[in-house]
Amino acid sequence: MLVVKKVCRSIIQSCLAEQGNHKDNQEALNKFKFYYLVKLGKNDFLNLCFLDNDEVKDITKNGRRLENVAKTSMKLLENNDGILSSNWDLKKTIKTTIYTLKVSNLPSFLPLIIRDAKNGEQNHGSNYYIQDGNHRCLGYAIFLLRNPDKGFIEQESYLATNYDLFNRID
Repeated sequence: MLVVKKVCRSIIQSCLAEQGNHKDNQEALNKFKFYYLVKLGKNDFLNLCFLDNDEVKDITKNGRRLENVAKTSMKLLENNDGILSSNWDLKKTIKTTIYTLKVSNLPSFLPLIIRDAKNGEQNHGSNYYIQDGNHRCLGYAIFLLRNPDKGFIEQESYLATNYDLFNRID
């Protein structure tokens, strides 16, 4: 992960509001001390922790690490229409991703919103949880796994964390 710059929480909350997020999703970021714009490499991206709720339980049964969720989704699509709920249609998610990649001249998708993994989320092999952008992440992860010859597009993300990444000693 490349840390680009520090940002203020209000920028991330504005981004969430513009994308139609509910107030509780915006307020979830208030618990963190530091906010950054980062660029995720392929491994960072595929290691993100995915959403966990009843709607997506069929694709998180083999773990919530994004790469595992994408692989489970691909397997499910072999035998299923990919509709998990009214909000989760895997085929539509993939089509939207492919369309975005073909027609947009953007260097990446809209910025993701990620935060420190907590409450057992890190048990899935990730340090960061996808706070906003699960559909985009899943669509792009499936695309990457199906097209390993295609280059990875760095994913700009806003990170909410309790760690000062500029003054860190490793």
